[in-house]
Amino acid sequence: MQKQVSIVLVGINGFGLKYLNLLLDENSGRHFELIGVVEPFPEKCARLQELHLCKIPIYPTLDQFYRERTADLAVISAPIQYHCAQSCLAVSQGSYVLCEKPLCATIAQVQQMLEAQAKYERWIAIGYQWSYSPIIQQIKGDIQKGMFGKPVRLKSLCLLPRTRNYYHRNSWAGKIKDTQGRWVNDSPINNSSAHYLHNMFYLLGEQPNRSANFQDITAELYRAYPIENFDTAALVAHTDTDVEVRFYTTHVCEKPIGPAFHFEFTDAVVKGEYRQGKFILKAHFSDGRLIEYGGFNNNELQKLWLCVQQAKIDGFIPCGVEAASSHTYCVNAAQKSMPEISHLPADLVREIGSSSDARIYMDGLGDVLLRCYQNNVLPSELGLDWSSKGRLVDMTDL
Repeated sequence: MQKQVSIVLVGINGFGLKYLNLLLDENSGRHFELIGVVEPFPEKCARLQELHLCKIPIYPTLDQFYRERTADLAVISAPIQYHCAQSCLAVSQGSYVLCEKPLCATIAQVQQMLEAQAKYERWIAIGYQWSYSPIIQQIKGDIQKGMFGKPVRLKSLCLLPRTRNYYHRNSWAGKIKDTQGRWVNDSPINNSSAHYLHNMFYLLGEQPNRSANFQDITAELYRAYPIENFDTAALVAHTDTDVEVRFYTTHVCEKPIGPAFHFEFTDAVVKGEYRQGKFILKAHFSDGRLIEYGGFNNNELQKLWLCVQQAKIDGFIPCGVEAASSHTYCVNAAQKSMPEISHLPADLVREIGSSSDARIYMDGLGDVLLRCYQNNVLPSELGLDWSSKGRLVDMTDL
């Protein structure tokens, strides 16, 4: 008989509810048992009654769960400021970990998680779902084999409008630190758009479970919403192999644009677009050849089944702390590049909708960022009077 993997789920509201739905509804042939959940506010969970009926115990903290039980796999869907502490606690208790993205908030926490993995000989998988996609794995393998030639420039664009309620949904959204002084660094590049930034570093990694390291970064960070951190970012980084990485994102555009990708190599360009609910990726070669990688859904929970399977055998994880750390380093460097967030011009900022649908946007911002993406420049390089360029930050500054 196959080993049954025992699971503790941390967080059953928000994104954690997606995990809970899957664990409660799709048990057929998966060989796991949900033996406990951790949630300080269980009364907000839409499936609380079913948890009671299934006699799945609910604990207010992960520490209290481990006082009574142990689990083969801890699935952590908690706020960013808890990722490091909860992941380290779980591996210290003998659990493998699937922790939602991002990895953590600070570089010091990256080191803590690496040390905990090594000390307790348990992996910590990080839930950047693209890294678990067979198509992304195929493209990464083709890059490593040199199929497209040498990488020159990878860039991505992801413009995602968000309502006021997005920043009111919890006490830490848009914050650098939470009310108790814990680091969060919540922003588009560290939360809603984090997958697309991480994906570029991941594809450039020279091993299946590694990402490329960066040597320097220049960022421009802006805000229109009344938040502590930024809602708009444009950045350019260079890896330690001199590949240029560019990223553009905002929550205050009038309409969504992207996600879109344009990955340049010496012999080919790999392009990606989001169409009809799928990401379509194609490689266009300089000799006229075309490889269509097809479309794939943004399958947020494929990573769960892989981690369940690999927890049985202490198997391979494509995106652990090592692969996810480049993204956290990049986020921290971007914050250091422009520690004083620039305000977008008030005379161009509009508000539409009412109550829960109310949102802010800046006239023309989507077009500006699209032009930057197409021309490989930052907003300040377009000579816009509201723009402000951050300073160059390299790895020695961190």
